[in-house]
Amino acid sequence: FTSAQAQPVSSAEPVAELTANTPVDGELAGSASQLFKLDVRQGQYIRLAIDKKDFFLSATLLSPDRKMISEHPGRSFGILRLSFIATSQGVGYLRLNSLEKDSEKRPYQLRIEIRSPTPRDYEEAAASQLEAEAEALRTKWDQQSLRAAIARYSEALKLWTSSGNRVEQLRMMKTIGACYFILSEYNEALNAYTKALSLSQSSGSKPLELDLLNDVGYVYSYLGENAKALPYFEQVLSTLGADPDVQSLEARRRKAQALNNTGEVYYSLSQRRKALDYFQHALTAWVNASDRSGEALAHLNLGYTFTDLGDLQNASEHYNKSLALWQSIGDARGEALTRTALGGLQTALGEKQLALEYHRQALPVFQTLGNEQGEAATWNGIAQVYEDLNQPGAALDSYQRALQLNRSIGHREFAALSQYYVGRVHQWMGDSKRALEDYQQSLLLSRQVRSSKIEAHALRGIAALNEANGERAKALEQYAEVLRLYERIGDRRWQARTLNSIGHVSDAIGNKNAALNYFGRALLLSREGEDRGEEVASLYNLARTERNDTNLEPAINHISSAINLIESLRIKVTGEQLRTSYFASVHQ
Repeated sequence: FTSAQAQPVSSAEPVAELTANTPVDGELAGSASQLFKLDVRQGQYIRLAIDKKDFFLSATLLSPDRKMISEHPGRSFGILRLSFIATSQGVGYLRLNSLEKDSEKRPYQLRIEIRSPTPRDYEEAAASQLEAEAEALRTKWDQQSLRAAIARYSEALKLWTSSGNRVEQLRMMKTIGACYFILSEYNEALNAYTKALSLSQSSGSKPLELDLLNDVGYVYSYLGENAKALPYFEQVLSTLGADPDVQSLEARRRKAQALNNTGEVYYSLSQRRKALDYFQHALTAWVNASDRSGEALAHLNLGYTFTDLGDLQNASEHYNKSLALWQSIGDARGEALTRTALGGLQTALGEKQLALEYHRQALPVFQTLGNEQGEAATWNGIAQVYEDLNQPGAALDSYQRALQLNRSIGHREFAALSQYYVGRVHQWMGDSKRALEDYQQSLLLSRQVRSSKIEAHALRGIAALNEANGERAKALEQYAEVLRLYERIGDRRWQARTLNSIGHVSDAIGNKNAALNYFGRALLLSREGEDRGEEVASLYNLARTERNDTNLEPAINHISSAINLIESLRIKVTGEQLRTSYFASVHQ
């Protein structure tokens, strides 16, 4: 042992014996700790392995005089390993600290190996210390610390490579890729994962090969390269389907990840029902594998899918479960991702102030992390709120920030979505020429990445421009194509919006009965999808059409329902300026 930072341990703290090659089974509640005594001789090599599975804890090494040497946080699923060379003789200590926030007791198994060191052991002990420093930096959840962690991991990688420990070498390459992924540096992540995958295949390390197949495919999916991503996940599922050890926790986790990743591809391809099936199977697999971070991700993805399908009650339940799980394991990025999703949900429910609060909670987390993907999604969400609050300048500024970020990271699908949003605001501000350019660019990108939903959005924007220019027949034809796309996806909220648009054109060409039919269908779908804003629009459209046809009683009923709904939403927006903006936006 070598003493470092002075942090004395109370002599009254209970101490348990730790014997070499004798496993210790224990459990700790949230924030609790357990101190173990280590009797070592100078120059001995000590290797500890703590099988903690989904238990987040840290292992702190203490010198014979009970001063802290180093701390090794373990937030990844599985086994926390650390090793060192004792540089003094006597009784040293190891303290296990629970990093959990709840009071639930979670199990662990601790094994220790003590022996004379080999030349390779000196390198591995140094690598272990570098990894501990990197892990401590990584848990700070900021960009500067993540980059410093990558530097430490890279130094550890050199030592693992030099020592000939192929498994640890691959694990370190995978960890470096994960850090780049959090930073939204997808090409760097892909490079790290691809090199590790090639090495795992040549070395016959099947478990790590399966992990890396999932990782490489996942980066491709984030880059919008769904056709490249899918075969990686299919290979994992095919391999595990024939694996007799598929009941092991690690195998279940790999299968769950591949199921989730496949679901994300189908979600991106606008095949929502198929995505839903994969996410539900992934959730079950992650629960069976006792992996809370996986469960949180599955709940988040289910929330997005149910939102798109118009089932906002189910979406809300999944988002809240996701948020609680991320909070329980202290994952700041996961929390921010879910708060952004909750912001989008509250926008759909008409809760504009609450939506802004969720987005504003998420934004600084992404900015601190340097996570441009998450930041872009949050700017999109903030812009949508400003759109609904009748503030086009603020909306355009936020959408353009998102577009710039999505272009920077090379994500064509998200860039296509942001380009559509920018076009929508340009159209709203009366700049039809720029709006058309935005929509056409969005349409081109969406078709390249095969995103039916964004394609429908862009085509709907073009149809609206044609409608405004008096090209009603062309607009009707395009709206009909848009409606078919939304119906295929199963998105009730956007079906309602498109039906309202078709109703407008039908009314303009004098087909009142058809217009009333479209508006009525839009009202039903907006209510099913819990889209309060579109429900108001549908009621207003019905009232206006009935009034123009001198059917005053149903017109009055519809407009009264619309006003009551408007007022119930407006009082939930705080701040006089925002309340006034919201009232103006829904009365246009």
